[in-house]
Amino acid sequence: GCFKDDRIVFWTWMFSTYFMEKAGPRQDDMLFYVRRKLAYVSAENTEGKKVEVEVYRKDSKKLPGLGDPDIDWEESVYLNLILQKLDYVVTCAVCTRSDAGDIHIHKKKCQEVFASPSKHAMDSKGEESKMSYPNIFFMIDNFEEVKDVKMKMNIFSLNSGVSPTADSLTLW
Repeated sequence: GCFKDDRIVFWTWMFSTYFMEKAGPRQDDMLFYVRRKLAYVSAENTEGKKVEVEVYRKDSKKLPGLGDPDIDWEESVYLNLILQKLDYVVTCAVCTRSDAGDIHIHKKKCQEVFASPSKHAMDSKGEESKMSYPNIFFMIDNFEEVKDVKMKMNIFSLNSGVSPTADSLTLW
């Protein structure tokens, strides 16, 4: 009843204020909406909800209406916050651990990455990305540079006798 309507009003206001009206210098012109659709009805007559993420440009004429009850406004606010307002950095390092347990970094590379509610296989060209929500994947903007760093790290480990640990290259 009333409480649900108040929540929709509050989260719709948050979405409108922070993602539709205020654009940061690096904010994308895309808006992400989490839509809940009736997926099935179980034997106990309990509703199941299917979740879809819809993506629109801010100036699209097809934007869902503010307050649309099929949009999960709270989740849409959180998703846009994660995708557009936070910065992420991936760090890759070749390390060794001393007998005392101290970690020594031999080579390190940091690079900004971008959050996405979809994933794309890096080993095949032309394949479409697939929606992964609620899982968030991180895109590496300059994959060639990262491959070059990985090769240099592998050469470093061969020349120095330092073997990368399983922890040091888990992103590769």
